[in-house]
Amino acid sequence: MVPPTATNVPPTATKVPDATPVVLKAAAAWPITSTSSTQWLEYIKEVNRRANGALVIDFVGGPEVVHPFEGFNALRSGIIDLVHTAAGYFGGEVPEGAAFSMLPAPPALSFQEIVDAWYTTGALELINGIYEQKAGVRSIGFQVGGQGFGLIMTEETNSLADLKGKRIRVWDAMGAAIMTAAGAVPQTIPASELYTALQRGTVDGALRDPGAAWSQGEKDVYNTIVRPPVFSGSGGGFISVQAWNGLGPDLQKLLMDTSYEMAPDIFGWYADDEQFSVDEFAKVGTVERTISTAEWKVLHDGHQSHWDAVGETSPAMLEIKALLQPFLDKALTNLGL
Repeated sequence: MVPPTATNVPPTATKVPDATPVVLKAAAAWPITSTSSTQWLEYIKEVNRRANGALVIDFVGGPEVVHPFEGFNALRSGIIDLVHTAAGYFGGEVPEGAAFSMLPAPPALSFQEIVDAWYTTGALELINGIYEQKAGVRSIGFQVGGQGFGLIMTEETNSLADLKGKRIRVWDAMGAAIMTAAGAVPQTIPASELYTALQRGTVDGALRDPGAAWSQGEKDVYNTIVRPPVFSGSGGGFISVQAWNGLGPDLQKLLMDTSYEMAPDIFGWYADDEQFSVDEFAKVGTVERTISTAEWKVLHDGHQSHWDAVGETSPAMLEIKALLQPFLDKALTNLGL
């Protein structure tokens, strides 16, 4: 998979004429050495190219600039205008954001179907209304996703029985629901602090994608990658409402058009990176173990229970689910469930 760049993204997106540039400061929740940030940087390059001088996104750094759990505060305070992050990091403010990670991983759905589920059904606009009201930010789409999130363990793991009582890193309530269903003990830790926690034995494993784990240096702490993954993780850029409202309609459209057109190739890039990382882990002795369909269904049911858990206090969560339901149904049919 060739990473989507200015040379291979379809040329149909909005391109605005030369103008006095609007400058937006951008950061990321992950280090620039992490593959989690790779396509965010490509997105920034492509937006800058298409903007033709009317908009300049200035990348100022990763977690050394803004702590991963402080991204939304940094947006609201004006320290930065854009942040690339995981919606789950801000589940306390916007629990509905977990919906971004509620679709099963490929091959249950194609990359284009995952993208279309959000961009063509009205789900993205619905959740953006929630983000604006609750947090003063908006999603500008997906710049990381397509990889499967599942369990990576420090000790040999062959079945769900091996997870009982184990401390597993998660990053939000959705992940906690999955681990609780498996009989494990969830521990909330940002990705940038995970390696130290694994080295010290603070946790016994992580809800993680192999690509991010490998690129962030977690090469000597894992024993087992548990297959199949539970869900397709999607993260991306968020912009403060103040910065969004300061853009004209053309620049707003440019941000969204670019994210929509790049997203399927971005997802493909991350899927390829996931397989590369699994192969690299194998070279250092980390093994893959496949659990049964019945055991995977336990994890899946824990994952899907989060719709109703959030829906108890947020009817909007169930509205989002209703918009995505045809894609959820198709995914389960494709999986034979």
